[in-house]
Amino acid sequence: MAKQLGLPGTEGAPRRAGGNTTGHGGKRPGAGRKRARPGRARGTHRARPFHDRRLPVHVVLRVTPEVGRLRRHKAYAAVRLAMVALVLADALLEKTGGDSLAEVKRNLAATLAAQHAY
Repeated sequence: MAKQLGLPGTEGAPRRAGGNTTGHGGKRPGAGRKRARPGRARGTHRARPFHDRRLPVHVVLRVTPEVGRLRRHKAYAAVRLAMVALVLADALLEKTGGDSLAEVKRNLAATLAAQHAY
């Protein structure tokens, strides 16, 4: 192992903080995480609420350069409107059911008629 050379008139390696002459870390005064006040917790450790992994919370949209920036207000509004339409369509299909568009229309008409009669 090579020995570190010092300047003439000094003994070996320069002195390091905390008296550590090897230069490989170690205990230093004031280093590390500060201690909490006794008897007082830093924060609560609550469990996260249940989340169904099939339902996304964060969605990443990748687009081609021709589309441009989605951070523009018009682009953001268009994407948001499309996502709201998908959610509403899903809720409508869940409410009315049906395997074809004609069946969905028939079920929707019956649902609306029942609501008007109520």
